[in-house]
Amino acid sequence: MKNFTKLIPFLAFCLISMTVNASALPKAGKYYIKSAETGKYVKLQNAQLADITGTQADANLLSVKYMLKGNDEGLIKELKNTEGEGDMIATLNLIKSSFQEVLEDEDMATDFLDGMFTLLMVPAGNDAVYLCVDVPEIENFEDVREYLIETSGGNAAVNFYLSHMEAGKRHYLTVDYDDSFGFSTDNSADCKWILEMPSANSNLPAPGDYRIKNVTTGNYVRLVNSMLADVTATEDEADIIYLDYTKLANGEGIVNDLHNSQGEGDMIATLNLIKNSFKEVLEDEDMPTNFLDEMFTLNLVAVGTREASDPVYLCVDIPDIENFEEIRDYLEETSGGQQAINFYLSHMTPGERHYLSVDYDDSFGFTTNSSAPCTWVLEPAETTGITNVTTKAIDKVTYVNMTGVESDTPFNGVNIVITRYSDGSMSTGKVIR
Repeated sequence: MKNFTKLIPFLAFCLISMTVNASALPKAGKYYIKSAETGKYVKLQNAQLADITGTQADANLLSVKYMLKGNDEGLIKELKNTEGEGDMIATLNLIKSSFQEVLEDEDMATDFLDGMFTLLMVPAGNDAVYLCVDVPEIENFEDVREYLIETSGGNAAVNFYLSHMEAGKRHYLTVDYDDSFGFSTDNSADCKWILEMPSANSNLPAPGDYRIKNVTTGNYVRLVNSMLADVTATEDEADIIYLDYTKLANGEGIVNDLHNSQGEGDMIATLNLIKNSFKEVLEDEDMPTNFLDEMFTLNLVAVGTREASDPVYLCVDIPDIENFEEIRDYLEETSGGQQAINFYLSHMTPGERHYLSVDYDDSFGFTTNSSAPCTWVLEPAETTGITNVTTKAIDKVTYVNMTGVESDTPFNGVNIVITRYSDGSMSTGKVIR
């Protein structure tokens, strides 16, 4: 048996391509928010006022960021309009801090305030979400609430909020009878919200066959096989790579096919293979896996608003998840000590977009800096776009376990199966024994 070292470069690319949208929640981004019941849109007028009676033309484009929790719910960290005039989370934090000072001055309990002023986003089905708060069960809740109302300075909105809170219950943000915000403990009320992606013209090239070239280096991409890639190739050495993607309303694309015409290199299949392997590893330890779908989604994004023939980014959005450091450390521990994989895992930044780039050693890397060598030109190639896979004689089959050790016989558990053919090519798969 020998170490699985020759597969490191592309495997490292695949691992840092770990993007976490297995959750039913939309990923962090910019959205218009509207009531699923009334169809009316939200406009944050300033830090204290909101209007939910308008059309999309009246509404603010809102920046939404959250931390994905292990139970498929999101703890909202940012909900503000892009003009900077209305910030719901900053307002909640301000009120919470003010109440904390008031209660501390009277030696009253304050430990319930974090839960009471934490806004959550929860899947509601049919692409809708709930926005809600969990009011904790605390001793003398009625007395504390009455005291807060007395010391609120007569703020009608704050007093309305406090007066409708019940200890130990989840409260859903809803459209009230006068088209203002309200809260209800009944999730069948008018409390479902749609996060609507803004429409944009797509400047992406059409799906088809391309040679991929890095703008900074001028070198081309060659997919050696399912686990290896070369980003130093000449135009003559470059692979013809078939690209297909699903367009999003914001003009970006989700890549669902990226393979060479020889059928020996398939990026998306490899991403899915590693994602499923990681899922099994985490599930065995009862660790969350709801982030993995987004963490293994490759995005195609136009560089600016130019022509479809201009460069693109290939990027992944690393979600912000609860206990991110612990999960990342565990994945590093189970990687078999492979330095390249651990390097990329350790450089993941939760909540950031990571752009596929040429690294210092001419291998793939990822960076959060979009001005790095991470722009790529897709040069059209005249082929059919159909993979031509011919029948080839199998030369050798080997098995690799999750620690990176290779053997001629399968291990117990998850195995990556590497099939080598007589023409020197190779394919991969997975088997569980």
